[in-house]
Amino acid sequence: AAGTVNLNHFQPVPTVDDTGATVLAQPVPVLFGPANGLIFGLGDPYRPGHLYWCIPDQPDHWPSGSNLEICPPSEELMAGFMAASQPMCFSRERLYAIYPNLSGLVEVTATTTACRRGIVGRHAFAIGLGGIYGVSRDGIFQTAGGAEDVISQQIFRLFEDQTWNGYAPVDWDFPKVIRLAISQDFLYFQYQDTGGNRRVLVY
Repeated sequence: AAGTVNLNHFQPVPTVDDTGATVLAQPVPVLFGPANGLIFGLGDPYRPGHLYWCIPDQPDHWPSGSNLEICPPSEELMAGFMAASQPMCFSRERLYAIYPNLSGLVEVTATTTACRRGIVGRHAFAIGLGGIYGVSRDGIFQTAGGAEDVISQQIFRLFEDQTWNGYAPVDWDFPKVIRLAISQDFLYFQYQDTGGNRRVLVY
């Protein structure tokens, strides 16, 4: 007898638009994992607060029901990553921990962490020794998944539309430029200032 063809295997990601119509193969800007064989995706323009995942060990197959609304659309999920073996994601307002459960049906849950700051752009975070680093509207912070610590007190004026030590403040109209990166023991902070210049500060 011929095998059964599963019709609920879609390219990432299947979603619905504002009218309720199905949209297949909607590209998303963020894919991360694996965790227990799952690849996760976020950044759906139709459902910006949703997290998506594939069938375990089948990254090309994303069922239409494999999604979870983690936050309201206005909060918007911004980035996802693996912190050791723990999948996590940032919204604009906070950090979430993701928990896959593969016993029986695949289920994914998410909980808020004690970190109550989110990030301003999809590349405004980095992971390295000392934990997870992010750029929020009021500064650069560090967390290990718990309560965060602001580490940018010395340059706080740049986040408050003030000039500091000859440097113009961050221009928040260009969030895509804002990036954090870690190399060796240094944390690099890139931004565009209000004078139109790209700046990189090193901690």
